[in-house]
Amino acid sequence: MLPLHEIETFLQHVPAHLQEIVLELRNFIASAAPDAVETVRWGGLSYYHERRGGIVSAGICQIEIHKDHIRLASVHGAFLPDPRHLLRGLKNTNASSESNHSMMLPGNI
Repeated sequence: MLPLHEIETFLQHVPAHLQEIVLELRNFIASAAPDAVETVRWGGLSYYHERRGGIVSAGICQIEIHKDHIRLASVHGAFLPDPRHLLRGLKNTNASSESNHSMMLPGNI
């Protein structure tokens, strides 16, 4: 995981209520996947298993930061079990993946 001061610098222009969501998701990911590599990519935070491959082929998830919400997404989300139907599939225009899944988290939760 990246040092907290790097994350705080990255988030300095993100509204405080969205920063809280990002930091909580980051803590959850760290506890669920302690061996994950964290990197700043594509305007958000990305997590992957370095021993299994790169950021896409071994991707765990991404925390996408938008103006009024946070999206937790995974390029491999179509393969995740979702018995409560909380994940929403999105068509991916990338030829390497048919779809992904994400969960939008509004800034007012």
